[in-house]
Amino acid sequence: MSGGSAKAVYAAIGANSFLTIVKFIGFMVSGSASMLSEAIHSASDASNQTLLAIGIHRSKRPPSVTHPFGYGRELYVWSLVSAVGIFFLGCGLSVYHGVLGVIHPHHLESSTIALGILGLSAVVEGGTLWIAIREVRHAADAAGTSFWRYVREGSDPMAVAVLLEDGAAELGVFIAAACLGMATWTGDPRWDAAGSIVVGLLLGFVAIFLIRRSGDILLGRSANDETVTKVKAVLLASPLVESTTEESITIVGANQLHYRVEVDFDGHLVAQGFIDSLPESERADLISVFGSRAELDAFFERYGDEMMDHLGRVVDGLEAEIQEAVPDVKHLDLEVHADD
Repeated sequence: MSGGSAKAVYAAIGANSFLTIVKFIGFMVSGSASMLSEAIHSASDASNQTLLAIGIHRSKRPPSVTHPFGYGRELYVWSLVSAVGIFFLGCGLSVYHGVLGVIHPHHLESSTIALGILGLSAVVEGGTLWIAIREVRHAADAAGTSFWRYVREGSDPMAVAVLLEDGAAELGVFIAAACLGMATWTGDPRWDAAGSIVVGLLLGFVAIFLIRRSGDILLGRSANDETVTKVKAVLLASPLVESTTEESITIVGANQLHYRVEVDFDGHLVAQGFIDSLPESERADLISVFGSRAELDAFFERYGDEMMDHLGRVVDGLEAEIQEAVPDVKHLDLEVHADD
């Protein structure tokens, strides 16, 4: 995984930790429901981004016997946990407090201080949002896709999560400021409570998107069609490959893919390449057995494809025996070992 995602996450943790303290002070001074919602929002973001940082650290562990493909998918586990935290902590508490403010409105105090704190929040959160936008753009360029498509389908969830959380935070600041301003202008504190509800619902939409996104990859989502086409083109460009079947490319981590494919090789060309790779003395001995190089080539032209087909049947037979002995083994990737 790129260091850019980690940079975006750590910057967001620092910014939101600072803003949590400032916004709670603003709430205690003003009694604003929107300000409390924003404080909860920043506290939620800081804690959830800490979970993302844990995921980044744990996903870097090397492959092991128990996890042969590595720990890349831990990114999506922690991203999912973070998104659930946004939903219940950020969305749930904000909406709950806002509803209470509508039912039992209370007078606001020092709204000017609260608006000043929201202005500071807009500047700080705008900085972390810019970092996240930059990192997602770099990741999208590296993947050869558009910015918004990477947000929807990219394999690295961390910078995307920070992007959406900080985007919601920046928008939430303006919503809270607008509702707080209306409450001050009209003298009706229910405007302020409504702002808390709107911010909470905004967090809910972000959380649901992130939950679905991470869950989709954990269930084994494949890479996009462009990636499949690019990999297949490399195989088919080889004169040794006649065709490919049973292709699948699944995401196993940030910028990590697992490719499974069945390849039909040209047995004649494989045999010719093998003969040409032999030391000259061994090649001469082999040709002497057949009488001439033309006779040797004719033999492999006749039986080369059948040898490859037989190897394929051997592999299929081994797969069938394994699945009969252990029915839970649904997918196999048997490879032919090549001695150095």
